[in-house]
Amino acid sequence: MPILETFTASGFSVEAREGFGVAMDIGTTNIVLALVDLLKGTIIARHSFINPQKPFGPDVISRIDAANNGRLDELSGLIKESLGDGIKGIIKSGGVSNDEVKGITIAGNTAMIYLLLGLSCESLGAYPFKPEFKTAGVYDSGYVFKAAGLNCDVRVLPWLAAFIGGDITAGLILTRAMGKDRFLLIDLGTNGEMALYNRGELSVASAAAGPAFESDQNRGASDVISCLAGLIRDGIMDGTGLLSGESLLTQKQIRALQLAKSAIRSGLEILIKSSGLEPSDLEAVYLAGGIGQATD
Repeated sequence: MPILETFTASGFSVEAREGFGVAMDIGTTNIVLALVDLLKGTIIARHSFINPQKPFGPDVISRIDAANNGRLDELSGLIKESLGDGIKGIIKSGGVSNDEVKGITIAGNTAMIYLLLGLSCESLGAYPFKPEFKTAGVYDSGYVFKAAGLNCDVRVLPWLAAFIGGDITAGLILTRAMGKDRFLLIDLGTNGEMALYNRGELSVASAAAGPAFESDQNRGASDVISCLAGLIRDGIMDGTGLLSGESLLTQKQIRALQLAKSAIRSGLEILIKSSGLEPSDLEAVYLAGGIGQATD
């Protein structure tokens, strides 16, 4: 079944047509590419890999700091090269020719898009933490991904704030189409982003979750959470997270997950309270991000 036949929201139109498209989510820790049949709306190939900028720091703030201290060109070059290689690889694995690729759509947190496009991150790293630039919306593939050898448009989904990126915009387009009047969208990645939609009003927040919700040594975060439940059930860990026996997880990993969870919960409670709602007023909670993803 098609994912979407025709849907228009926030100025973006998705229509069934001949050809293929590449969708990418540029996260602080993980990057995911998908090759999509635009007529059927189905994913025919998928590839994920670690963001090559990780040696510059594990989180958004450290990357912004590196860019603002003379490493912007290096950071931009790294991500462009890796994405170009990823695009070529996913096209090959999908058995598609370059001419059949009709477009590339990019979502990602604001800082990652700034680094991809080589934009100064000065305004992102200083109060009042507001994006200084707007994307052109549509770019030529030869400008963004020269090494990929494509001739198509590259569309960058707009961000909502300095730490609320186009990945949330993409998620809102999809979840809003599901017809709920009050819902939460939570993207659990290194940069935890959340949006509360309340009958036409939108509130957003972000929290530094670190890599706790991303995959860890071939174990997804959801598997880690299941492991924690097992440790409590077997009496190896108490309700505070303190280990009393041998475990595949270290005490440091458990504390990191607890810290990330508390950061996300704080953001959610602020969003709900500021909207004058109770948790029971929500019709749905949609969960996205690294916590539900598998690596390949």
